[in-house]
Amino acid sequence: MTVPVRRAQAELFCLCQQPYHADTAMVSCDACEEWFHLRCVGLSQAAAKSLRKYTCPVCASLRVRLFNLKPHG
Repeated sequence: MTVPVRRAQAELFCLCQQPYHADTAMVSCDACEEWFHLRCVGLSQAAAKSLRKYTCPVCASLRVRLFNLKPHG
């Protein structure tokens, strides 16, 4: 798992719209490339490490609505 590149200090991430903190694990969505705190998307570190690809809740919801497809994970 990689960490987001530190950009502008006030940049906000995740569904919670909080800044990056080095001590908080995050995962990047392969669809939108946004970063999410594991705790905010309901993932453990073990589960996140085992993922080959991750789709955030927003992109998964769009996928279902736009294409009437089941979410995958």
